[in-house]
Amino acid sequence: MKIEAHQLEQHLARALQGKGLAPCYLVMSDEPLLSLEASDAIRKAATQAGCTTREVLSIEKGLDSGRLLGCFSSGSLFGDRTFVELRIPTGKPQKEHIAALLQITQWMKAGQCDAIALVTVPKLASKAMEADWFSALSNAGVFINCPTVDARNLPKWIEDRLAAKGLKTEKNCHVWLAEHLEGNLMAAKQEIDKLALLCAGQVITLELLQASVANVARYNVFDLGVELLAGKTDHLLRMLDGLESEGEAPTLVLWALGEEVKTLVGIKRLAEKGMALNAAVKQFRVWGAKADAIGKALNRHTLKQLEELVRQTAHADKVAKGLVREDAWHVLKCLALGIAGLPAPPVLETP
Repeated sequence: MKIEAHQLEQHLARALQGKGLAPCYLVMSDEPLLSLEASDAIRKAATQAGCTTREVLSIEKGLDSGRLLGCFSSGSLFGDRTFVELRIPTGKPQKEHIAALLQITQWMKAGQCDAIALVTVPKLASKAMEADWFSALSNAGVFINCPTVDARNLPKWIEDRLAAKGLKTEKNCHVWLAEHLEGNLMAAKQEIDKLALLCAGQVITLELLQASVANVARYNVFDLGVELLAGKTDHLLRMLDGLESEGEAPTLVLWALGEEVKTLVGIKRLAEKGMALNAAVKQFRVWGAKADAIGKALNRHTLKQLEELVRQTAHADKVAKGLVREDAWHVLKCLALGIAGLPAPPVLETP
């Protein structure tokens, strides 16, 4: 059975009041806070269900598969139940571990296992989720996917968290919080917990937030693409400022920008030759949110304008490598704004 992260608490409460917990809980997430919160909720429920002992194993190279099997094959003389945490940090268990996991899930399905398992894995690609071991674990119990909260959904996430703490805020306070906490969900939780202690019973104003909340936003260079294609210039500049202050290498940022330019040029050329946009997008292996936004980007630019951006990318490459004496971050921001739809400044000649 698959459930969403926000449904977990309700599921566990119903299970404890009904037929009992599932034999296996599989938690998948790249977000440490969400994985930790889901794991904590399952541990608490397991304790309430009678698990008095706990085993923790990291399924990596060097782990004896016999030890893994032993956690589920040996029962207690006193009827105690065991809570077994299996952590698969790479998301790629060894062959001998896969065989052990498949055996364990068979015991679970046959009712021959009294232990409750919590298995945590990082976010896996769709293809990896088709693996036998992953399917067996998810089918043996409950699969909880905890996706990373992106910039678009962060304000709502913060608003819900504030409401859950009983906090009342002025309009758009949660948006301001999202801008200053983006990419750092653990810090967002800590700030909300702090506000719950300091501001209980009062309406939180923007001035109060600005005085008490530190700017701890973190940005990922690989998240630039969607903002570029969607033309969200304000957020794009905030991300670039954040990457610069964090000491990110200009060459890596340039690579991300250049990849988007090359993709836009390639798709535009195919489209002008008569290929359907959807087919051209698939040919360049653009998926998800990028695929949704790429039509907007193509409508903003002619092929000639995109080719001009290619030339500007070549100039930015010289600047980033120190071959031209200019401010690399200024050049990168000009290039990014050009891709996002603002007029791009002309390419400067190399002295």
